[in-house]
Amino acid sequence: MATDDEPDVSLSERDLRALAMELALQLPRNEKDAQHVLDLMRVGYDYFLCEMDKPKQIGKIVKGRFRR
Repeated sequence: MATDDEPDVSLSERDLRALAMELALQLPRNEKDAQHVLDLMRVGYDYFLCEMDKPKQIGKIVKGRFRR
């Protein structure tokens, strides 16, 4: 929940889809490229949803690499 000091910058799935569609229409030169961009964005969004709830393990990885 955002406080008065912090603006709410969260996006709904509908907002993300609209942004993806707008970006896909601006970047590619033809329909095939547009479909490819949408597919990549869909995969990225699915990955984001999967990784969002996983605990971060960065500390364990960094600690293991830099032992003396």
